[in-house]
Amino acid sequence: MSRRFRLGFATVAVGLAVAAPAAAATGDPPVVESTLPAWLAPGGRFVVAGVAGPSERVSLYAGTSRLAVTTSGPAGGFRLLVRAPAVGRYHLALETAEARTPIGTLIVRPLILAAVGDVTFGARVRDAIRAFGPRYPWLDVAPLLREADI
Repeated sequence: MSRRFRLGFATVAVGLAVAAPAAAATGDPPVVESTLPAWLAPGGRFVVAGVAGPSERVSLYAGTSRLAVTTSGPAGGFRLLVRAPAVGRYHLALETAEARTPIGTLIVRPLILAAVGDVTFGARVRDAIRAFGPRYPWLDVAPLLREADI
């Protein structure tokens, strides 16, 4: 083996050893590196990513229901792309062969959509805006529009 090859191999090996967190050691609980959304609509997607033991099976549970499963990579990294279940509050946990780790609560609620039809500023609306200001036509519907997600 040439000296340059050995030096390159040693650099890569040290880099891999430093990149794998201590929590990725076998027997330690998985570490989540992503954050849960504040809330989702049913069927909305979210990601749970983190580090577990190398080549370890990682499952995401909402209570007793398994939502997703994957196998971590050689350095322990994993990524789960998950769809939100039905409306409710779900206590999520990651499970490996060694441990079950709570990761937080997912709130799933309906999406609130407020739709506005044709807005035409005819003569009467123009006169009202001149008299009462540009916010006047929206005062009755403003609270409804503010509460909507979209």
